[in-house]
Amino acid sequence: MSREDGTATSTLDEIRERLEEGAMSPMQWRAVAVAIGISIVDGYDVLSATFVIPVLQQEWGLEPSRLGAILASSLFGMALGSFLIAPLADLYGRRPLILAALGMAATGMLMAAHSSSLNALIICRAVTGLSVGTIMAVMSPVAAESTNKRRRALAISLIVIGFPIGGMLAGLTATLFFESFGWRIEFLVGAGLTAAMIPAVLLFLPEPLQSLLARAVPNRHARVNAMLQRLGHAPVDHLPPPVSRQRSYSAVFAPGQRAVTIWIATFQLILMQTVLFGGYWMPQIAASAGADTTTASLVGTIAIAAGIAGGLAFGSVTNTGNIYRMTMLTVLCLAIATAAIGLVPASPVMFIVVAAFHGIFGSASQAGFYTIVPSCFQPEARATGVGFVLGIARLGSATSPLIAGGLFSAGLDREVVCACFAAFALVAASMFLVQPPGAKTLK
Repeated sequence: MSREDGTATSTLDEIRERLEEGAMSPMQWRAVAVAIGISIVDGYDVLSATFVIPVLQQEWGLEPSRLGAILASSLFGMALGSFLIAPLADLYGRRPLILAALGMAATGMLMAAHSSSLNALIICRAVTGLSVGTIMAVMSPVAAESTNKRRRALAISLIVIGFPIGGMLAGLTATLFFESFGWRIEFLVGAGLTAAMIPAVLLFLPEPLQSLLARAVPNRHARVNAMLQRLGHAPVDHLPPPVSRQRSYSAVFAPGQRAVTIWIATFQLILMQTVLFGGYWMPQIAASAGADTTTASLVGTIAIAAGIAGGLAFGSVTNTGNIYRMTMLTVLCLAIATAAIGLVPASPVMFIVVAAFHGIFGSASQAGFYTIVPSCFQPEARATGVGFVLGIARLGSATSPLIAGGLFSAGLDREVVCACFAAFALVAASMFLVQPPGAKTLK
């Protein structure tokens, strides 16, 4: 309803409908660009250690088991960040938490560059993981809340593929600079890139309007109207009060919400078994089948590059109207690609082809998940819910390499092992047939 002075009276649902159906403003696109940049930096920060470890093994004379602690510390930190810190975004806002986490990540990377012992490096990597886990859990709601219905899948897909791009940049840094500057340059570059995102957030990533609507913030009415005007919408003369301050996990597991939370967490937990199987084991499978070291590495690189293309393609052809159907289709294709890894002849060309398909559909399925998961939770508990789901998936995904290793150690052929992991994807796809009510649209 509009008045002569240009203001309008609106319910919260009416304001959200404006955002869903309206065109994307330049401010929204700038926010998406910053989110993509943050995802690239996160990918760099997390994967940088994988390029440092071979050098540390020689320089510090460490056993492989001790080197594994460096990777495990960041993964453990990421899970804790998702579980414990991300929920604060529902209390204090998305933007302040992102800024704090970026500062902590930059500090962790800088400290890692100056580490002189294994224990110090493990602590620094845990700090970085804690920060990245927080950011990843909060960025998904930010991306969903900063976009309209038409462009949401594309924006989130671009953010998802930013992570492997960051990993590729970390590898490029190692290739270009390790010989001249040593392994510490890897973390110094990461610290600089992460710190550079802080002014970008301050300038171009405002607190999402849906977060302002959901919380009792100071000057709420004025801030909402200012944001509406920046988005090209008429201001409102009255705002309904924010929703009840039921917070944290009580909201995520409230009656009516509990089934949706368990459904989406279980879906991602099962799906990640198949996604990570390809990521962890494709080079090793190729090597075991007779490929040389160069070819085995190429197989892994092709899978990453294909994943970037797959995520972009998924976002280009998907919208919120067909997101569930498209995600189920990509997960089914992922199952086929995984089974094909075990069935193709042992030739370099065939391994490269199936690795590419696995990368495409693995990344596309993740783009689908990250588009769906914010819609499973109301704005006032969205960061908490997404953080819980990602934390569960991250802890559970550690079982993927263990399961595969156990199956191979038991003497099973790659055909059987790949069929087992294809079955995980089939189970994940079938979950869309028993999807609980409540996770249909972003509200």
